[in-house]
Amino acid sequence: MDVDIVAEAIREAEAATIAPRFRALADDDVTFKGPDDPVTVADRACEAMLSASLRMIDDLPVVGEEAAAADPSLLAAADHDAWIVDPLDGTKNFANGWGGYAVMVAKVRSGETTHAWIWIPQRGQIAIAEHGAGATIDGVRVQAGPVAADPTMWTAVVKKRYVPAEDRPIVDRFAARIGDPVEGIGCAGIEYVDLVLGRYDLLMYWRTLPWDHAPAASSPPKPGWKPSGPTVALTGPVRTHSASSSAVTRHQRCRISIRTDARARPSNAQSDRPAGSGMCTHAAHRPSVWHGDHARSASRHLLDGAGRRRMTRVLLVGPGAIGLTVAGAVLQRPEMALAVAARTPFDTIAVELDEERIECEVPVLTDPFAITGPFHLVLLGTKAHQTPAVAPWLAAACGPDTDVVVLQNGITHRERVEPLIGPASLVPAVVNIPADREAPGHVRVGS
Repeated sequence: MDVDIVAEAIREAEAATIAPRFRALADDDVTFKGPDDPVTVADRACEAMLSASLRMIDDLPVVGEEAAAADPSLLAAADHDAWIVDPLDGTKNFANGWGGYAVMVAKVRSGETTHAWIWIPQRGQIAIAEHGAGATIDGVRVQAGPVAADPTMWTAVVKKRYVPAEDRPIVDRFAARIGDPVEGIGCAGIEYVDLVLGRYDLLMYWRTLPWDHAPAASSPPKPGWKPSGPTVALTGPVRTHSASSSAVTRHQRCRISIRTDARARPSNAQSDRPAGSGMCTHAAHRPSVWHGDHARSASRHLLDGAGRRRMTRVLLVGPGAIGLTVAGAVLQRPEMALAVAARTPFDTIAVELDEERIECEVPVLTDPFAITGPFHLVLLGTKAHQTPAVAPWLAAACGPDTDVVVLQNGITHRERVEPLIGPASLVPAVVNIPADREAPGHVRVGS
């Protein structure tokens, strides 16, 4: 088949339904299919348009994420001949005005992936794979290179978010064998492309939904999926060692085993993770689109006169004691969406002040390449002598409308930082905060 025709259909659907709504969603444009599972009008509009276009190219059933959420029986078509569509992979990122999202399509025959497309709009990047013909990125043929034999030399995305409590120690031991485990960016499509490009050496996902992973594997994942090691259309082999997890590496010679016991778990078993545990815990119970209280999401945003979402995107670079303390203040502002740039990943920011504790899960980015668009506000919380080391983060996060607040000692902020932030505006600050960082993401404030 002509893979370029499908690629053009994907671009057209995204340009018509997603791009006009980026950073322009009205408050009621975001709803929730369930706790921590947002969907926007852009998701549904793109799926509807793209599904119609794909049927015109080849009249097969379409297994779309949003349609399958409404009618799970549609998943059965993935065992036969079908299109599989993720209209907006990275919905949370998109809803928060951050460009880490993709559109993904796979074509399956007799349940086997024969073609795959991943379109990353903010990069203008298209990855296409065809069974037996290899893969291209932006028309250039690509092949994943070799990976170091020693896992301690790897950078790996290890997704722990959906791991049940009883299995978390096993995954933690697995992650401990990796030299540089990171949480990823919340968009499997981008992570798969970056795997091929060598930015990651391994991806491990616990929850394997077909629209998230069919474009990368020769067999779409299903509940209880346990392949023995099929070839992968885009990235390399898939290795799975439990009923609900998968690990993908960049090269056939690489393999990491995840050993779990064989106890049975019903296909509809729920994680032990408490409902709503991802939201901030504080007297005000701040809602969040990232890990949100979906019943209260309407109060999460301010609107301008045209009814569009007006939200300040904030990046903290350097989550030390001062940075985390200021982040605690940001987390209490409903019009602000916070992300953190850090070398070492962590799950939660916790700020303790006297008898009060603010705690919230936040997205932690460990690679400046994960930033696909500027932030409104950048908080620079590193030590002054560490400033040159974060230059890649500042370059990626800053744009003409960015304000950079320097939370550092000294009076030479402008000379030290301004050359690194391009067109952004520098905002020197005077900081006097008695705080101690007790653990990654955890700070205690006091005299």
